[in-house]
Amino acid sequence: MSKLIHCKSIEKYTIAIVLALIVAGCGTTSQKISRPPAVIELGSTQYSAEHYLNLAQRSALAQKQSYLLQAARAYLGQNQPAKAKALLDSISLSSLPNDDHRLELQLLKSKVLTSAGDIDGAINALTPSGQWQVSSQRWQQFYQLRSNLELRNDQMTDAAQSLMTLSQHLTAPALLVDNQTAIWQLLTPIPQDLLKEARADAITQPVKGWYALAIAAQQSAMSPNDLQRAITQWTLDFPTHPAIANLPQELVDAVNVLPYAPRKIALLLPLSGRYEKLGVAVQNGLISNLLTQDDAPQLIIFDTQDLGAQQAYNQAIENGAQFIVGPLLKANVEIVSQLMTDIPVLLLNKPTTSHIGNRHYSFSLDKESEAIQGSEYIYHSGKKFPAIIAPNNANGHRIANLFSQHWQSLTQEEGQPSDVEQFFFNNDKELKLTVEKMFETNQSQARINHIRLLVGNAMKSETRSRRDIDAVYLVANPSQTNMLKPSIDVTVSAFASEVPVYVGSTGNINHSSSRGTGDLNKLHVSELPWLLKLRDTKLSPAKAKALWPKLKQSQLRLFAMGHDAYQLIEYLAQMELFPQYKLEGFSGRLSLDHDHHINREMSWAQYQRGKLRPQR
Repeated sequence: MSKLIHCKSIEKYTIAIVLALIVAGCGTTSQKISRPPAVIELGSTQYSAEHYLNLAQRSALAQKQSYLLQAARAYLGQNQPAKAKALLDSISLSSLPNDDHRLELQLLKSKVLTSAGDIDGAINALTPSGQWQVSSQRWQQFYQLRSNLELRNDQMTDAAQSLMTLSQHLTAPALLVDNQTAIWQLLTPIPQDLLKEARADAITQPVKGWYALAIAAQQSAMSPNDLQRAITQWTLDFPTHPAIANLPQELVDAVNVLPYAPRKIALLLPLSGRYEKLGVAVQNGLISNLLTQDDAPQLIIFDTQDLGAQQAYNQAIENGAQFIVGPLLKANVEIVSQLMTDIPVLLLNKPTTSHIGNRHYSFSLDKESEAIQGSEYIYHSGKKFPAIIAPNNANGHRIANLFSQHWQSLTQEEGQPSDVEQFFFNNDKELKLTVEKMFETNQSQARINHIRLLVGNAMKSETRSRRDIDAVYLVANPSQTNMLKPSIDVTVSAFASEVPVYVGSTGNINHSSSRGTGDLNKLHVSELPWLLKLRDTKLSPAKAKALWPKLKQSQLRLFAMGHDAYQLIEYLAQMELFPQYKLEGFSGRLSLDHDHHINREMSWAQYQRGKLRPQR
């Protein structure tokens, strides 16, 4: 997405006037004017803009154009883009003596537009002829600048292709390797459909080969054997490709990686006491996936409530566990995260430590990540001034701050950082008052009451709400959501625009209560794709409840988590090498970050006529 920031209009001068004014202003300079050299190297400067302008006045036309270009470059180095633009506007492309000068004019115009925030214009200014005769070093400057601008403009495919063209002008082996690494880093996050389009549009074999390699890597990333076959086929299809001698290191590693294939898995869960139902839901979800396997591993289960987290972990090791899943409760996760050996572990909650080490991973159904996704969803919906309502406790403040910080980072990228207003409630009785404070209708009503005291009760009045808030994110349980949403609808006055409301999955009443949902119309909800039935799965939520009759509607998310936990075991080693890879799970689209935490990309839905409908 490009943003056009119009610089102040610059009065157009003829080149004679520009030179006269600048020279006049520098008449007292003590800088010695050297004799113009026979050859002028473009692309870098050693002196001030005024120095080059004085040389231009004393030179013949060909050298004069060179010095004017040098002066413009010097102005840019002096952070005076307006003066650089005035000079460049006075130079026509056709008047320049050779291709090197023409390329320099385009480079400088692009830099001027970049300084004004016009990235689209800066890219469009770079349109050289393929027939131009310039040095390899100058082409390197050109394509590096173009790639950087395209990257700033989120044109990943174009940025990569500019670097592919750049490679044709590189001869030093080290520079070629660095450039190939940069190309690969740009290609890896690009979705397959865009890569396929780019491959179809590519003209040369080297460019086609790069896109084909990226597609092969994404399609076969989760199977070392498949990836090895894909790379072998790629080398046959593109036998002269420059990357053959220097394949991306992550591909080499991925071909040689050994996926986790444990024959004995230990499951550490609370299976008695206060948290028994939570643990049983996760256990049943994991078993539901394990039972579909033809050659399923042995599963040994330990009750962390009965044994304690430390003893449960030690017994799992003593019993020969080759992979450990759990524990679930936060306190137990902190204990086990301090004990872990080289046996791979998938913790079912996020530990305090940001990075938990090699062969150790964490997976959680946390509200924090949903709140961050909520801020992104609201931002990309075009909203500008969101507010957040949360409980007045440590968790509520932490989630509200994470939401606000992420919103600030999103708005910072477009150069207009904005804050999120936060409102907190102590208990359910304060929900209505919190909404009134947020929209300031309590102040409006107070003013009405004061005027009535002065003029009498016969005065007609309408309570009005503030109009700047254009979205509200709720950190709430289902009961609180059911009270907050209609309260917001009622509080926003008839004179203000409707304010959309958003909530995470833990605030979604649809899967937690048999109460009506008519008051929730137009509420936006982030939810597990499995519960929204976005994909055809062999095991639907209804079938899971039929197979496990004691499984309650409110426990389906934990069931989905257990199902995904088993699925992840097979792919974790490969996901370390491909952070961009996303596994379609019951609980979301799953990926692994650099801290070895599983991120869940949720799906969004909206209540319409009392029913929760996916937003595709």
